[in-house]
Amino acid sequence: MTTMEVRWQEHPIHPSAKELLILKALASQPYRVFTKAQLEQILYGAGFCAKSNTIQVFIHALRKMTHRDAILTVRGVGYCLGPAPA
Repeated sequence: MTTMEVRWQEHPIHPSAKELLILKALASQPYRVFTKAQLEQILYGAGFCAKSNTIQVFIHALRKMTHRDAILTVRGVGYCLGPAPA
C-alpha cells in the first residue's frame, strides 16, 4: 500500500481525495489559471457539467488547510496557485 504525505510550509495537511486532485493540478503548474470547468474535468472526467459550487467548496477547504492567499481567485477566469499572472 502506498501512502502520501502532504505538507504545507513544513506542516502536514490532510486534504480529501478530491481536494488532493485539485491541489495536485494547481501545484503542477503553479502560475497557470485553471477554469472551474477544467478543475471539474480533473475531478469528474469529460462531459461533466456541474451547476453547483463544488469547486468553490473544495478551494475554500484547501485555503483553510494552507493559507487564505495560497490559492488565488482570478475573477471571471478561475483559480491559480501563487501570484496571479499579470
